[in-house]
Amino acid sequence: MVKRVLLLVAVIALLQGITAGTPAAANDDCSSGWIALTYDDGPIPKRTGAVMAALEKADIPATFFTIGNLVDRYPEWVRKEAAKGHVVANHTYWHEYLVFSSNSSIVKTINHTDAAIRAAGVDAARLVRPPGGNTNARVRSAIEGAGFVQVMWTWGPLDYRPISASTIARGVINHARDGAVIVLHDGSGNYRNTAAATIEIARTLKSKGYCFGVLDERGRVRPPEPEFPSCLNDGQAAPGTDIFVIGGTAVISDDVQEYFGECTSGNITRLAGHDRYATAAALADQFYPDGSDIAYIATGQNFPDALSVGPSAARVNAPLLLTGATNLPAVTRSALEELAPSQIVIVGGTAAISEGVASELEGIAPVTRLAGPDRYATAAEVSSASYPDGADVAVIASGVGFFDALVTGSVAVNNEAPMLLTTKAGLPPATAAELARLTPSKVLIAGGTAVISAEVEAEITALLPGVTIERIAGSSRYGTAIAAAKASNLDGPHRVFFFTE
Repeated sequence: MVKRVLLLVAVIALLQGITAGTPAAANDDCSSGWIALTYDDGPIPKRTGAVMAALEKADIPATFFTIGNLVDRYPEWVRKEAAKGHVVANHTYWHEYLVFSSNSSIVKTINHTDAAIRAAGVDAARLVRPPGGNTNARVRSAIEGAGFVQVMWTWGPLDYRPISASTIARGVINHARDGAVIVLHDGSGNYRNTAAATIEIARTLKSKGYCFGVLDERGRVRPPEPEFPSCLNDGQAAPGTDIFVIGGTAVISDDVQEYFGECTSGNITRLAGHDRYATAAALADQFYPDGSDIAYIATGQNFPDALSVGPSAARVNAPLLLTGATNLPAVTRSALEELAPSQIVIVGGTAAISEGVASELEGIAPVTRLAGPDRYATAAEVSSASYPDGADVAVIASGVGFFDALVTGSVAVNNEAPMLLTTKAGLPPATAAELARLTPSKVLIAGGTAVISAEVEAEITALLPGVTIERIAGSSRYGTAIAAAKASNLDGPHRVFFFTE
């Protein structure tokens, strides 16, 4: 018998003896966005070593654009880069300026470098940075024709020149923005200042709410992939646990899914559609084959409403489907018709889900709307409707980032607790009012102080004298997912869901 709660965990958080680490993971608060630090012109042992030591101290990942002939000379260094969770990419074989090279020479030098990285035992990223940034439409076309992606940068402090660490750091910090790609150099003679600047950049930008990622296969900034340590003995890591991979291979690869197969004797099922609406419909079809009396509908264009209602939907064994603001996707309508609910609950105001969509839904079943003037008030309305007589436990998560609310959903369900939202700095009035009405004896805060400050904790204590406050948090988002899994107190067989973050 599968326990009624469905555990929501992040893409690489594992349960029951499967551990997961992250390579230089960023802090929990990514409210300002993601930045990628990239390093050119290595590997050169002493220089690359200093930069890697700085990255390890700063606890952040990076992308290294390597020169092929140096990879052939120092293959162990690209192996070290990859082992630390950094991405290894292509910077040509001899650091050639490609605008002066023929198309065939361009293809030859990048293929030569790619082969050198792979010969070193590293899965090379199909990313190419033209040395010096010297490129044009012809160069880019030649790179893409060879099956690679050209990658430039949004800012570079010219750290290969003899400038100070503080100057390097200040330039990067001043040009930080979500999605920024910073070019630095691990192969220059100024490497000591670059290494020192790396630590200062990480410290300052983390404090400003930035997280550090690596470059994906299209050259965009993404969170780092977690490490995959060896499983325990086959079939013993998660015996009898059924694993559901949520989303297509574009978000969670087949390689990751295959890894899960080595860590459980249970079933592994991928549930996915061509978009988020179809994926939600696939979940409803999987878990509600006989229909449902109630169906919840939230916007698929933003996360807070869906996350705040998720535990309440699970509590009454109801599916959660997604819609556009002004149009009801055909796949959602079809799923609702299959479910044949006697009631549909819209979560969110008319700005999130229009009256036109509500009218369409009325044609399927009677509609109730739970909404407030903002995400915090909407979460409070959901809580009030689900727990009219109060609750012994309440969960508080960030209303700015989605991750902590996602992974603590199972904790809320297991504790018969509503999910409320807050800002980092203070409790919104609607959240404070609902907490006062619920009068819980325990409040669980999702995430560390970088996400929800100690001041919020103090506000809760003042509002609810004698309340017990516990944090569910790890050193990274993956660590928070593991902490949430442990806090869910799952005994016996259960399901584990993996989502991309």
